[in-house]
Amino acid sequence: MLSIETEARVARLLLTLAEGERTNEISRQVLSDNYDFDPYQVFSYLDPDRKNRVTSGDIVNYLRSKGVCASPLEGDLLVLFYDQDCDGALSYCEFLNLVQSQNSVSKNKTFSTNAELPFNVDYSLTKLLEKEINLCRDVVSILTDLRSRCDFNIHEIYHQLKGCTWITLDSIKNFLERNNTSFLESDIQNILK
Repeated sequence: MLSIETEARVARLLLTLAEGERTNEISRQVLSDNYDFDPYQVFSYLDPDRKNRVTSGDIVNYLRSKGVCASPLEGDLLVLFYDQDCDGALSYCEFLNLVQSQNSVSKNKTFSTNAELPFNVDYSLTKLLEKEINLCRDVVSILTDLRSRCDFNIHEIYHQLKGCTWITLDSIKNFLERNNTSFLESDIQNILK
């Protein structure tokens, strides 16, 4: 059984994920709304070796070239958030989930592979990736604290979060309400995402 303090930390983790996803989605929208934004051009720019995949090293090197400090571990965590096939890198489809807003209107893309990104795209991309790295840092900090608890048990956390058979929007909402946590309805979707 989880203590009240441990459940509160799990709720904090969930809300951190929700808030991070909300702010990152705004940054994705800003990037996607750029007139010059071409996701394939950005993908190609971050994949200088033309491996048809973006690695955590590619992202960390890009951020460092822009003056943003990111460790290899933080880059790995960022890739892990979006790596659906668990190959340790982002394919173009996985990369789209990182950079393209859910609400973006698909534009006619040129699929350019120019050597440089337009300034506005470069700036918006840097801000988005910096926010993603900050979210990784926040999640790691909360997880480290959570794992240090004597009653930490991932199986028990799963059981506290699930409804009858699996984790649903309602079961997350019930968990947060049970822990007297204030949240937005959109946060529940972001947590599940």
